[in-house]
Amino acid sequence: MIEGFLEREQEEVYRYLHPQSLMDRQGPGSFQLHVAGSALCDAVGSDSLAFANVVMAVDSLPIIGLLPFGAVVLNDSGRWKVLSFSTAGVVPATSDVSVDGFLVEAQGDDPGEAPVSPILLEPVSGFAFTQEDLGRSGLDFVWMQGHSDSVIGEVIEFVNTSEQRSFLFLYQDRGGERRVERNMLPSNAGEWIWRVWSIGSDGRVSFSYTRRFTQ
Repeated sequence: MIEGFLEREQEEVYRYLHPQSLMDRQGPGSFQLHVAGSALCDAVGSDSLAFANVVMAVDSLPIIGLLPFGAVVLNDSGRWKVLSFSTAGVVPATSDVSVDGFLVEAQGDDPGEAPVSPILLEPVSGFAFTQEDLGRSGLDFVWMQGHSDSVIGEVIEFVNTSEQRSFLFLYQDRGGERRVERNMLPSNAGEWIWRVWSIGSDGRVSFSYTRRFTQ
């Protein structure tokens, strides 16, 4: 599936994307790689959600060589589809979090209640960071956690035309605020989209609304 996802023309790649993916907002040319071979390094997940690390042998200019990719896939009516996909994968936000350890908790058989969606707080949609802001502290991405007993973790996701970054948190302080420092992001100029996922104990995912910012 992932090889097909990488090799498809822009118009065809959408059938591999989950309906909730933000990757259809990326510009032309984000895909269209020729994959000579691939190897699955590891994959963990539940019947609803899975994280996979893959190494691809790519032989199409401007990229030639071995590339690591991280994919998050969701079950969409019995078919696995790509929710997010990048060379960075999903990065644990703190040293005490591991994707493997987290997903052990997402194996429950009891579906329970659907996870409650988080609420984005700061910055407001359309906010523009300036060059003077680059070295400043206190310019964080802040959201309110959804109050739900079924939530076991959250992912904050950032997407622009050439990059995708996602950070995994364990769920704490139900209903409290959480934040990510802006300096965790690459400095790519242009418009970005961000949102937060809530992940339930059965692997189901709920999403906040999206917001945009430029830098």
